[in-house]
Amino acid sequence: MLIKSNRFLLILCVIFLSVIVLVGCSNDSMINVNYIEIGHNKNIIENKSSLIYSKNELYDFVDSNEVDKFEKYNDEFFTKKSIIIFINFETSSGNRSVIKSYKINNNEINIIVETEDYGQILSIAYYYYILEVDKDAVAGVKKINIIKNGENINTIYWWNE
Repeated sequence: MLIKSNRFLLILCVIFLSVIVLVGCSNDSMINVNYIEIGHNKNIIENKSSLIYSKNELYDFVDSNEVDKFEKYNDEFFTKKSIIIFINFETSSGNRSVIKSYKINNNEINIIVETEDYGQILSIAYYYYILEVDKDAVAGVKKINIIKNGENINTIYWWNE
């Protein structure tokens, strides 16, 4: 009887640890994103986007009066990380788009953005969508596709030497 109890406990422990490992390794838990509102009365270039490797590149990308919103992205951050940043427009319909996942395949990244219904009124505004990635993982990237609700809304090409 004691042997059967020990086997049962061992099986439960194995199942429990397997569930923890599988849940802890899901792709969504490893995505670091940030959304920064930039208003609605600005002369915004929609679909403006870039892969940013340094604080100086970031400050060149954003409006000078919005630099204070990006304090997190300092020189220390950019020693090991880069960001992919793009602008998206949100309406007041109670929906909000979020970065759900991304996949790096050779020299190309696909970023999946999905619209979710939150059932509340949100402000009409443009947002910076910021995806934090390991600098080494994107070192050879030449193309980024931003796919929103199954449709490619933006493709970025560049050659960083």
